[in-house]
Amino acid sequence: MIIVYVLECSDGKYYVGKTSRSINIEHCNGSGSEWTRIYRPIRIVENEQTDDNAYSVLNKTLDYMSKYGIDSVRSDRYSEVYLSIEEKKNIKQLLLHKNDSCYDQHHEDEEHQCYRCGGSDPDKCDDYHVYEYYDYSDKND
Repeated sequence: MIIVYVLECSDGKYYVGKTSRSINIEHCNGSGSEWTRIYRPIRIVENEQTDDNAYSVLNKTLDYMSKYGIDSVRSDRYSEVYLSIEEKKNIKQLLLHKNDSCYDQHHEDEEHQCYRCGGSDPDKCDDYHVYEYYDYSDKND
C-alpha cells in the first residue's frame, strides 16, 4: 500500500506525490523535488491509500492540472519546473481523453487513433492512452 497525496504549495501551485511512509517529510526539509524547493509546501490537501500508485498519481495529477492549469501542478511523472512543448501537448491530449471531451472538440471527418495501441475506440483503451486526431480532408492538398 502506498499513499498518494497532494500538497498545496506557495504561489497557487500543487504537487502530487506518493510515499510508503509519512507524507511531506522529504518536501519540508528541502530534499524533495525541485518544484517543492521553489514552491514551498503549505499544507496537505489530499491523501489516500492505494494499490495502484502509477495510475493514481497520474489520474490525480491530471485532475489538478485540469482544475488549476498545467503550469501550476507537478508530480513524479511531470517533475520539471518548465515542461517542454511536447510534454504540454501530451498532457492536453491526456486531459481531453480523460474528460471524454475529445469527441466533442473535433469534426466528424476526423479519425481517432490511439498512439499506444493503434485502436480507434477509447472505451477499449486504458484511461491514460493518448489519442491523435487525423483530419484527412487536408491530405490531398
